[in-house]
Amino acid sequence: MELEFLLALNKNIHLKPFLDKPYGLNLLFLLDTLENEESDNGIEDTFDKILISKPKKLAFVQYSTHLAKIDAITVNSSPIKKSKKNMRLSKKSKKALISVRKKFNVKLI
Repeated sequence: MELEFLLALNKNIHLKPFLDKPYGLNLLFLLDTLENEESDNGIEDTFDKILISKPKKLAFVQYSTHLAKIDAITVNSSPIKKSKKNMRLSKKSKKALISVRKKFNVKLI
């Protein structure tokens, strides 16, 4: 089942970009978790929480910029601190992740 779940993520056009980098899946699930926790996570906060195949900071910022350009994530001003930019899954990515999880009955821990 795990392999089928990963293949389903890879087949989805909104989630496939998260498999481009070794830490992409970590980022996908991390952003989902942080949003569910209503965390005020900026780019640096998110980078600090990457646990798998941690990239160099510049590479992470470039990848994040790429994901934002293709509408896989959003980077918007924080409602708490205006100088901070919050990272979130885009609505399309969030909806796609929910759909794949339902198909495989995968729940957040």
